[in-house]
Amino acid sequence: MNAEPVVDQDTFPTEPTHRWADDGGVLTEERQPEPESMEPLLSDEAEQAFLSRWAEIQAGFVEDPAESVREADRLINEIAAALQSAFQARRIDLAADWQDGSPGTEGLRMALRRYRAFIGVILPK
Repeated sequence: MNAEPVVDQDTFPTEPTHRWADDGGVLTEERQPEPESMEPLLSDEAEQAFLSRWAEIQAGFVEDPAESVREADRLINEIAAALQSAFQARRIDLAADWQDGSPGTEGLRMALRRYRAFIGVILPK
């Protein structure tokens, strides 16, 4: 009976767990570092400041609905500008890792891992 081994994708390593050592080709096992995580685009303080302003805008609706809507629009524009600025700075930082010079395959692999972490910040599940 020719049964194929069952591989659970959740436990299947995505990174090699063995490397050829620099001492003449001895195969050694090494632990891979956890995938990099990135900080959110906005700091906790900036997020809290935006959320506090949003709470004030909502509370002000009772007194002046039209002004609350105008303030909400201004707030959205400010949040978008802050996100765009942070996004662009992060992208420039990521590109600098591999565009300055000619990195080897390992450097490019690490750059791709950082891009993957950034996509996780942009498109969280």
